[in-house]
Amino acid sequence: MRTKALRYHTWPKPKEQRRIKNDKGAQYAFRARAVMRDVYRARQSFFEAETLASSRLSWVTATTLLRAVGHTLKNIDSSRSVFLKDAVDAAFQSWRKHSSAHRIFFKFIVDERNSNLKEFRSVLKVVGDPGARFPEGPEVVLEFEGELVTARQILGDAIRWWEEQVGAIEENAEELRSSRQLARRSKKRK
Repeated sequence: MRTKALRYHTWPKPKEQRRIKNDKGAQYAFRARAVMRDVYRARQSFFEAETLASSRLSWVTATTLLRAVGHTLKNIDSSRSVFLKDAVDAAFQSWRKHSSAHRIFFKFIVDERNSNLKEFRSVLKVVGDPGARFPEGPEVVLEFEGELVTARQILGDAIRWWEEQVGAIEENAEELRSSRQLARRSKKRK
């Protein structure tokens, strides 16, 4: 389902490729990316779980952290920069306006987190044998909006969606910053 190569990645770059910490022009979602790193860890714990109880705990952790990425973007990262705030607000408005194109967010990330935390149940129905063998190891087959998917697939899709969205938000924030700088320069020249 990936349409284009991701320009930004959640894992930190080697030191020589990082921007200087005090670079005021950097419009990156540092906190949201830190939450994403924990999502990757929770997903790994889910796949390595040996008991039903530990897999349930890892599933709730992963889905809760997936939703926390959005909360962190909106409430923490966007407070760091007016450009990031504008980009985050525009992204959230676009997602609401085009919710069918972002069903992984509304029908999985939001609904699964709310269902797990508020009702302590999953909106996904387990339809496969949790002990069945797949090429990549034991897997749970789930029903999501009438389609059969594996837990590995749906978590992967949600992570990819966030990677793409956070990258687009950061790119938009950087464009907003650049356009404002250009406007200031042209004003000074007049």
